[in-house]
Amino acid sequence: MRDQASGIVVMCVFGAVWWAVGCTFLTAPAGPILLAAGAVVTLLLLAAWWRLRRTLPASAPDQSVTAGVSRRFAAVNAAEWVAIALVVIGARAVDHAELIPALVCLVVCVHFFPLAGLFDVPRDRLTGGALVIVAAATLITMLLPDLSAATDQAAASFGAALVLWATSSSWVGPFARA
Repeated sequence: MRDQASGIVVMCVFGAVWWAVGCTFLTAPAGPILLAAGAVVTLLLLAAWWRLRRTLPASAPDQSVTAGVSRRFAAVNAAEWVAIALVVIGARAVDHAELIPALVCLVVCVHFFPLAGLFDVPRDRLTGGALVIVAAATLITMLLPDLSAATDQAAASFGAALVLWATSSSWVGPFARA
């Protein structure tokens, strides 16, 4: 079973990264205000994790993660980062950088499915599925003539952040009962 504390922190931090990226597509005052709001959400989630973590008795490290599982985890993450790099390079090469957030969101969603099976964490499939919806909705709205590319890019980034923060907060409850 994947360490719940790691799940909380990883989802929270990557949610913050997505949120910050979304803020770069906005102008003042919305961008800085939303960036500050995202910082508050991140700090609240991390504070909840820290408070809960401190109330639990110390436990031995999880020995159930074998070398094979660790290698497969590393392979999935390496493939994800390579795919992200290829998306960025490819989108820039064809002069469609506006597609990057939605396509990266698709790459990220795909990596959750093997991890769900690898660590026996069904909620990772929900996270992956929610990110598929965010990416697909963004790509569909890019076909609409009335929205700007910046609006679509911000929507993809904020949507991914909200999904990851929701996943992070969903870990807090089970972690508290562990």
